[in-house]
Amino acid sequence: MKTFDKTWEQRYRTIPGNKYPVTEVVKFVFRNYKNREGLTALDYGCGSGGNHAWFLAREGFETFAIDGSETAIEKAKERMSIEDLNVNLKCCDAASTEFENDKFDVIIDTLTSTVRKSEIDFVLKECHRILKNEGRIISTYMLKKGIAGYGTGVMIEKDTYTDLSEGPYKNAGVVSFWDKSDIINVWAIAGFRDICVEELSFTDDDGKVNNGYYVVSAKK
Repeated sequence: MKTFDKTWEQRYRTIPGNKYPVTEVVKFVFRNYKNREGLTALDYGCGSGGNHAWFLAREGFETFAIDGSETAIEKAKERMSIEDLNVNLKCCDAASTEFENDKFDVIIDTLTSTVRKSEIDFVLKECHRILKNEGRIISTYMLKKGIAGYGTGVMIEKDTYTDLSEGPYKNAGVVSFWDKSDIINVWAIAGFRDICVEELSFTDDDGKVNNGYYVVSAKK
C-alpha cells in the first residue's frame, strides 16, 4: 500500500523545511530518556528540514529518518552533512518502511495528519512492528475536528479532505481530522498500550483562525 501524498513532493521543492523540534517532542524526550546511550530513534516523516532527526542526533540517539518525498530526503541529507550529524535517511512509504521488526526504542511521528483515515491502521501497525517491546512513540499534529478549514475542499472520505479552501492547512494536500475517541480506538487496534492523548487548542492570525491538534503518546 502507498500512503504518501504526492502533494508534499511538490511542496518540498519550494517551501523551507522545519528546522527545530516542536515543544511537545522536546518535553517527551527529556521526560522519558535521561540516558540515551545505545538507543535508536526514528523521525517518522522528517520533511525537508529533518527537524526531529536533527534534535535526536544532537541528543545522542542513533538516529534514522524517513519520508515519502525524495526531495525532502535530499534536503535533509544536505542539512545533516552541513551540521556534521550522523543520521540514516531513507525515502520510503510510511506503511512499508522495510526496517526489521523491533528495531527502534523511540519513534517521533509527524505525518499521520497527512494520511487518510482509512489508511491510518496500516501506518500505525507498521510503527508498532518496528518499535521494540517497551518502546515509545509520540505523534503530533493529529488535527482536531472543527478547526478552521474542516469540512472545506474535497471530501475523500469521512473526516478526510484535500484542497482545503481555508484555514492553516490550506494547500496541504490530504488532511485528516480526529476526535479523542477515534484516536484511542485506532491506536488500540494497532496494538499500542498506555495511550495518552493531549489536546492543544489555540488561534492564529490575531485570534481570527481556530487551530488545534492532539498529541498522542503510547508504548508497545
